[in-house]
Amino acid sequence: MTERTFASWVEPIARRDREGRAALLDYVRLAAPGVWEEPSPVDGWNCRDVVAHIAGDSGKWFSHMLHAALDGQQLNPTRVGPGVDGDALNKRDVEERSGRSLAELIDEIEADGEQHDELLSRLTDDHQEFRLAEYLLSPDEFLSGNAAGNRGGHDLEHLSQLREALEVAT
Repeated sequence: MTERTFASWVEPIARRDREGRAALLDYVRLAAPGVWEEPSPVDGWNCRDVVAHIAGDSGKWFSHMLHAALDGQQLNPTRVGPGVDGDALNKRDVEERSGRSLAELIDEIEADGEQHDELLSRLTDDHQEFRLAEYLLSPDEFLSGNAAGNRGGHDLEHLSQLREALEVAT
């Protein structure tokens, strides 16, 4: 992992992203291989599907938002924002990864994390107040919030679901 520095407003965001991802991946690596077909608390998904979801667009939208802020552009409204069918996007992402091994999903999540760190390290104080029109928020507000921008929290939410499902299964 490359060591990077971050603007002061970005450091807690980058740390939360890394810590959430690390906790999730540590758990995924240590869980018994045979448990991944167990049902998860996410309706219609097994535990492996949850990992596929995290490897899918749920990691890519974060990079998309960072690129928009860095390039001074607005978010693509077909990917992020009001009116987007998140359930349909999530389903597509899980289906696209249905044939991948757990190791391949882990590799994708790790690669996304490296990209997140690289992009986050490029944010400066000048980016802090750029308005993301669809959300009427700045990158600081978007990334620091508890909703859409909480990348590390998203990983920890799914980690909690995996633990719940796999504790019942074992």
